[in-house]
Amino acid sequence: MRRFPIAIPTGHFMGLAPLDVWVRLLIASKGRIGPRYWLRLGCALATSLLATLITLPERLLLWPVLAVKFRGREPRFVPKQDTIVIVGYFRSGTTHLHNLLATHPDLVTPKWVQAMSPQGFWLSWAFLRLALVPFLPNTRPQDDVAFGPDWPAEDDFAHNNWALASSLPGRLVLPQERARWAKFDGLEGLRERERTRWQRAMAAFAWKVSCAHRNRALLLKSPSHTGKVRELDRLFGGRVRFVHISRAPAAVVQSNVAMHARLESQSLQPLPSAEATREAVIAEYVEAEERFLAETSSDRGIGFQPVRVRYAEFVAQPIGELERICKAVGLRWDDRVRARAAAYLEAVGEYTPRQLAESAEAGD
Repeated sequence: MRRFPIAIPTGHFMGLAPLDVWVRLLIASKGRIGPRYWLRLGCALATSLLATLITLPERLLLWPVLAVKFRGREPRFVPKQDTIVIVGYFRSGTTHLHNLLATHPDLVTPKWVQAMSPQGFWLSWAFLRLALVPFLPNTRPQDDVAFGPDWPAEDDFAHNNWALASSLPGRLVLPQERARWAKFDGLEGLRERERTRWQRAMAAFAWKVSCAHRNRALLLKSPSHTGKVRELDRLFGGRVRFVHISRAPAAVVQSNVAMHARLESQSLQPLPSAEATREAVIAEYVEAEERFLAETSSDRGIGFQPVRVRYAEFVAQPIGELERICKAVGLRWDDRVRARAAAYLEAVGEYTPRQLAESAEAGD
């Protein structure tokens, strides 16, 4: 199949990131963005400029607060209630689990408008939410799962768009630099200032999302957290519980390869071959899961053993699995919680007939 001579611009997940983050990314690319991608890059920079201007007042006002609150080389955010973190490699079912658990009335979780413009705060988030509605698709491009400004979001996108402290640039934007950015998945091999940058972004964004909801526990979900459980336990001062979801490895790998192809619209470099992507996915998958096992082992790991969920069982009996998870992490389970979860499942089923079927095949 012949490709277009110019990469077609589409909505970019970094389109609301501030310009200083884009400058840092372009410097890191070392000029390896060819002319074919300049129009796509220009459109992303145009929306970034608007987001930079919209969020600048709140960003300036909050800067001294965040600088004091999260100073030092190893900043922390210790919540009043245990934070719940969903982990598991990409395409293992984390999104479906996140969306369902986010229906619990005692939890607060990041929304996409917050994760895409993490440098903002209440006023700019409210404005951007209204501005985004006409332009965001109703489903994710990789699998047709429901999507929008108010849907639960991965906090890893916030760390990327605020501080470029994520493996996402290597996965989706600069695939030729994948190995370099993959260091953020386990935090090993990073320079001290890079590691501190991730810690500050992680702690500050968690504070931003939860500060207006002091009576609700924070719920986070990012597949990239699978390999840094011990660091998250330290960052949250031990006030964290993990829910790990797993799926048949062959299906996970196949789905990841397909996902990378479908998200080509986010890239500013030519994609590697499917086989090269497959090899990279397998290596990352094994490393993440092995690190997770090592960091949660009884003799070397965290104080609280994670709740383990099998994707097949979760899809077959989502309400039953949700009840088990809630009880294991100390969340209440009653008729109201059950009703909210059931309403979500019914709404998803009505949204599109193929959505759950595709999610079941893709595992996310």
